[in-house]
Amino acid sequence: MLFSKPTITAIGLSLLPASLAQLSELSVFPPGGPGTILVTLNGQGASTGCLNDQGLWTLKDACAIFQGNGQGGLGSDLGYIILDSSSSIVTTTGTWSTAWVGTHVNQGRDAAWLQAQIGTTGDAPWGGPLWYTNAQPDDTTNVALNGHAIASSVQVTLSFNSTFVAS
Repeated sequence: MLFSKPTITAIGLSLLPASLAQLSELSVFPPGGPGTILVTLNGQGASTGCLNDQGLWTLKDACAIFQGNGQGGLGSDLGYIILDSSSSIVTTTGTWSTAWVGTHVNQGRDAAWLQAQIGTTGDAPWGGPLWYTNAQPDDTTNVALNGHAIASSVQVTLSFNSTFVAS
């Protein structure tokens, strides 16, 4: 049985919605609402700490609650976390200048693989989905994370873990 070109096109288009439905389960957009930022060693399943209110990877301090403004800004009680000129995560009391996005499953509030300034390359500040540091934190030391590979680096991913509670 031979199919004409319009028939083959129609069959192909009929399969397209199923493929699009599978892809729509993952969406990349900015986190919104309150949540913590968990740090996970690359390739591991469980988190190995979190970011504190200074934007540092910590095991000893309380995890900061960051408020996502839905446009890319993530702020805590000390200010917004941004990238400095060398792509390290820092806190500023000024306005937010770093747009954060993450991969959300089924339009949920949690976001995995946080990235900053997505699509930026070269000398401008950017980072993710892998983040880097020279050493892991311990019970006495917090460490800064950088968006670019550095010597002897430890690779981690960041996830926004929503603490939003519907009323």
